[in-house]
Formats: sequence, structure tokens, C-alpha cells
Amino acid sequence: MIAVLLSALIFIPLAVWVASNARRLKLIQPVGQVLGSIPADIYIPIVALMITLTGTTQHWWVIPLIMTGTQWYFF
Repeated sequence: MIAVLLSALIFIPLAVWVASNARRLKLIQPVGQVLGSIPADIYIPIVALMITLTGTTQHWWVIPLIMTGTQWYFF
């Protein structure tokens, strides 16, 4: 729940900031649409690789994975 709230605190203001200027929106929106078309499941192997390479527990790596999956709903 904290990861979703943290994602909301980061990406909602970012989306408002981008949308408040037509020039920024014109530059950033196509990139956001392309990145948004990539499903969040693509990031699971990357997270698994990072867990393996760093030797940390998976508990800490789940947080960015959740944030990556939820940011598209906010942005």
C-alpha cells in the first residue's frame, strides 16, 4: 500500500506538471505513450536479475516493481 501511495505522490504531480505546459506535453507525451505500451510484466525479469546480482532479498525489489506497475494508472 505504501508503494502505491508513494507512486501516487510522485507521478500525479509529475503528470500535472507535464500537462500544464503545451510544449512539455508535446515533447513528453509520445515517450510516455510508448513506455506505457510496455506491460509491467516485462520488468519482472529485470527485477529478478537485480535480486540475483545484488544478493539482496526480494522484499526490497518488490517496491519498485509495484511502483512501475502502478505509475501508468496515475500518469
